[in-house]
Amino acid sequence: MTTETLSETDRGKESLLYRSVENLEKVNSERDLSENWYAIKLLFEYVISGEPDPIKIDGGYDEEKTYEESIYLIHADSFESAYEKAETEARSNEVSYQNPYGQQVDLKFVRSLDSFHLFDEEPSDLTEVYSRQLTAHKHTNTNDFVKRMFPETQEDKSTD
Repeated sequence: MTTETLSETDRGKESLLYRSVENLEKVNSERDLSENWYAIKLLFEYVISGEPDPIKIDGGYDEEKTYEESIYLIHADSFESAYEKAETEARSNEVSYQNPYGQQVDLKFVRSLDSFHLFDEEPSDLTEVYSRQLTAHKHTNTNDFVKRMFPETQEDKSTD
């Protein structure tokens, strides 16, 4: 698309985007790029094996599979190095233990999910450590979107 075919609004957006990229390039050229901060999102799985001790089963017991998202703050010289560092740390945090029901639990690193480059030179109070954009159909209701994408934020409405 050429600039001549852009609306006034689109030209303004294009100009703003160009200035933003230009400013980012300037900031990066002035910084020592060998020392950046990254947030790496990782996925872990709790693998449970064995049968629960029937005597120990209580109201807290369930048979759902559990995954854990974890975000590590990494100081590295590149995205690749940050991923490598995060994945090495994640593997070193794999553990095995017995749950209260007598079953073996193995916390296993599954994979890296995402990364985020922090633009602040040093993290401090209110530093954004992770961000992602999510898209949905333009008629999507916000409450429905939150329920679908972030079910963990919903209060349990079930009664005992």
